[in-house]
Amino acid sequence: MPFELKPSINLDTFIPIWDNRFLVVDDNKSLGSIVGSLLSAKGNTDIVACGFEALEKIKEHFYNGIISDIEMPDMDGIEFYKRAIEYDSRLQKHFLFYSANITPQRQQYFQKNNLSFLKKPFGLSEFQNVIEQFLKQ
Repeated sequence: MPFELKPSINLDTFIPIWDNRFLVVDDNKSLGSIVGSLLSAKGNTDIVACGFEALEKIKEHFYNGIISDIEMPDMDGIEFYKRAIEYDSRLQKHFLFYSANITPQRQQYFQKNNLSFLKKPFGLSEFQNVIEQFLKQ
């Protein structure tokens, strides 16, 4: 940022005037609830079971983080991502994918598009680090 546009005080010291919002998309209700519970300390969390429900949610709210399983029956996580960024391109850097099956093709897609992903099972600290990155954006 150019010097003349930089604030003269540290904006990080201000109390936030907005709530962080997270969207968890997972057809496994138990795992979706666990992930949602982890996020609830950081902000408001919505949990849905499929990509179609998630698309409706992003029309209602802007999310700081969208955490999506990849393998779901009606619409996989990558298809949901593509439709979501068609709707609002600002969401592109707000996605975190997870799956037990990260194929080389998926990994290449994530790297090419600079997307975050975790292979199940993943550690709590690893998950929290990615969420903290979303909140810094």
